[in-house]
Amino acid sequence: MTHKDKLWLVSNYNYDPSEVISRISDPYIIYNQGTKTIVPNILRQPESFIQSKHTGHNLSDYLEYIIQNYKNLPDSLGLAKGNIFPRHITENVFIERQLQGGFVPLYSENSKFAPSYHWLFRYFVAQQTSPGYFLEVANNWFAGRKKIGKFYPRINDMFAKFFKRPSPRYITFVPGACMIIPAPNIIRWPVDMYKKLYDAVTYEFFPVEAYHLERCMLHFFLFPKV
Repeated sequence: MTHKDKLWLVSNYNYDPSEVISRISDPYIIYNQGTKTIVPNILRQPESFIQSKHTGHNLSDYLEYIIQNYKNLPDSLGLAKGNIFPRHITENVFIERQLQGGFVPLYSENSKFAPSYHWLFRYFVAQQTSPGYFLEVANNWFAGRKKIGKFYPRINDMFAKFFKRPSPRYITFVPGACMIIPAPNIIRWPVDMYKKLYDAVTYEFFPVEAYHLERCMLHFFLFPKV
């Protein structure tokens, strides 16, 4: 790869990712967690197809690549999913966004620009505050649906470990964790940190720590460290 190359990591589970691949204008690797034969033969080339561990989420695939290629990253990484259309973003917005430079969120849902409130107590819950960025109350609402986390039971535990501060009351993140990240934003953290995160999101199927990491991605890859 040349210095200015972008590489896409497409995490996939039981989808035909052909539509996503057709909209990508750079080299890619498909990390396939599901049935291999669902992906067309033409996309299952040795240099661009990996049958990866089925963890229940896409974050493990991205972390695996970063850990294995930490010293030889492309200029930027595009993180996508085989079902990104229309779940997280429309095709038209995706095509436009991928041409932008720097850090780029790959989320767009026009209906979420209106704020949502708790159905009973009417407190603020969430809102897309600007294109690609989603603000949510950091109350661990999802934790009640999962087993208690082995490494970081609450999002506050992940903040304390890696950022040495409490989690904010409201947290901005990119739903789906699809984004374009410049390499300097990745290597500003040591590879050992990514190994710890990988362990935290793969010790069992879809642990609660995966939800936490999705909400911490901007703090790792965009916001200032200090």
